[in-house]
Amino acid sequence: MAFKRVKGSDKGLVERPINATAFSVGDLLQYSRTTAYVVVADANTEIDNLAGVCVKATTTADTVILLQRISAGDVYEADTLNAANASHTFQRMIWGTGHTANNTGTDASGDTGLFMQTAVVGTSKIIGEFITGSHGD
Repeated sequence: MAFKRVKGSDKGLVERPINATAFSVGDLLQYSRTTAYVVVADANTEIDNLAGVCVKATTTADTVILLQRISAGDVYEADTLNAANASHTFQRMIWGTGHTANNTGTDASGDTGLFMQTAVVGTSKIIGEFITGSHGD
C-alpha cells in the first residue's frame, strides 16, 4: 500500500467522481479544478487540492471513488521515492505520482511541501503528517 493512516480517528468516507481511471488502495488523490474529477496527486499538488486517500480500488469502468478524508493531526505511513532516511525528519516533502513521498533530503518549503516526515519505518517507508495549516503547521 502506498499510503495509509496509522493514527487518528475516522472522519468518514466520501465519494468523488472519476473519469475512466483505475486507482489502487492507498493512492493519494487531488481535485482537478479543470476536469471536475479527482486525479492522482503529483509533485505539483498543493494541500488545498488534496481530495483524500483511495480506500477501494477502482477500474476504468468505475465513475466514482471512495476516499478517506485527510484531517489535521492524523499520522500516516507513506512509501518513499528514495531510501528512507532519519536525517529527513521534519522536512516537508512533495508527492511523487500519487504513490510515494519524494524524500530528496531537501525541505520543500513552498505550497507543494505537503507532507512532513516524523519518523522512519524500515528502508522505504516513513511516518508523517500532512501540513494542514500555513507552511509547517
